[in-house]
Amino acid sequence: ELGVRYVLEGSIRKAGSRIRVTTRLVDAATGRQIWAEHYDRDVADVFLVQDEIATSVCEAIQPRVERSERERAARKAPERLDAWECFHRGMWHLANTEAEEIAKARGFFARAIQLDPQFARADAALAQSYLNEVTIFRPDLRNVNVPQALEHARNAVKKDTTDAAAHAVLARALWMLGSHEESLAEADLAVSLEPNSAVAYGAQGGARLWGGRPRDAIKPLQTAMRLSPFDPLIPLWLHYVARAHYLAEDYAASIRVAQQLRHSFPHFRPPYNTLLAALGQTGQVDEARIVFAEALERFNEAFRTYLSLPLNELRELRAEDREHVISGFRKAGLVA
Repeated sequence: ELGVRYVLEGSIRKAGSRIRVTTRLVDAATGRQIWAEHYDRDVADVFLVQDEIATSVCEAIQPRVERSERERAARKAPERLDAWECFHRGMWHLANTEAEEIAKARGFFARAIQLDPQFARADAALAQSYLNEVTIFRPDLRNVNVPQALEHARNAVKKDTTDAAAHAVLARALWMLGSHEESLAEADLAVSLEPNSAVAYGAQGGARLWGGRPRDAIKPLQTAMRLSPFDPLIPLWLHYVARAHYLAEDYAASIRVAQQLRHSFPHFRPPYNTLLAALGQTGQVDEARIVFAEALERFNEAFRTYLSLPLNELRELRAEDREHVISGFRKAGLVA
């Protein structure tokens, strides 16, 4: 009757100075419950309680709605998708960390833009697809992909200046081009525009990490993962956390996070570099050789070239950060 896809229902009960707020998110078409929670609070400061519960509910339902939309779009025939559904179908493909999935995702994002030329979020997602391809699979495409990502990110911001996701992906494109101050500004703006946006906090953490503030990067990255625990960008954010610990010279923490990634997302290549460098810094040469052999088996001989990438390709790293990573490789006996 309301013409909506999701309904957020709630009730409140009071006993003395205590209240219980119960809320649930429902798929309006099927009646399926997507999420439910209850909150027990003291009503001494009722306005503070209102704000706290509203924020908690917003943080909880946003990632679940997005996940539900991706799954719904994946079940629908491609020729029947509208622009919004094309966008979510693309996000569904982008969530699958396989090289061929990125091309499929890009096709749906392009179609979404064709169906709705003012759809800023589709442009932002298209930019993300180009950056993911460089970061995860094809660093050799940096000179081609990053400028294209920057163009789509700027288009997204131009179409909707209030879209936090657009500013977040623009921040990511900028740090990959070495424009760190502008990247930090865009990431901070993304967080201010949408304080419950996981991608905004992820961009803020990344901008701080690659901009020379690794210790300040960890908290926003942890916030991003708390806000969206099932986000497709979780492996990337964990990679940033591992590298932040490394650049902050907390090698034990870096190894712990990188090992977690190695076991949970074994086909995600970027953290292997951080893990090898951190093992070298801590003198664990034998373990580094085991990890290196595993990486060669998993990613083929091409992985050897990645050990030189901080010198040749990862130009978003500052010179001192590049040397820091390479020194770990040297101590692990992996480069001369």
